[in-house]
Amino acid sequence: MAKIDPECRKIRARLIELALSSAKSTLSSGIEVHLENCEHCRHYAEGIRAAPLLFQRNSFYSPALKRRTLTAVAGLSRTGDLKLGLLLSVPIALSLLLSFFVQVYLVHLALSKTISTGPILWALSIAVVTTFGVAAGFVCLAVLARKNTQRKKLQEVFRD
Repeated sequence: MAKIDPECRKIRARLIELALSSAKSTLSSGIEVHLENCEHCRHYAEGIRAAPLLFQRNSFYSPALKRRTLTAVAGLSRTGDLKLGLLLSVPIALSLLLSFFVQVYLVHLALSKTISTGPILWALSIAVVTTFGVAAGFVCLAVLARKNTQRKKLQEVFRD
């Protein structure tokens, strides 16, 4: 390994100081003259100039693309979801009520072969359908909680 000239050490130290300073500074005429005459220091200066380009962090997402991605992941849309939900709430409620009573009737028919008492049979049918509905609701809540956790993780990953 060749010894480095003391003048080259000073120039290289000054180049590092200039590279690390946040202010845009220009090379002094003494440094420029030395870089013109010293090939090793000129290569050193070129390497220092290239280093920030190698280590800079490029974002693969533009801010608009990040926003659209997170909006899609979160399930949020800019359409009138609230108006549509209010418009469809009555038909949805009626269909849920109808499906509940159809299920109760079907369970009633299935249990009527074993239990002959009318009111107890209807109460048991309602209890069975309600129990399965509550269980299905808990499964849906668990799935939604997991989806929410995944959404939060994605938001952390794509955070600015």
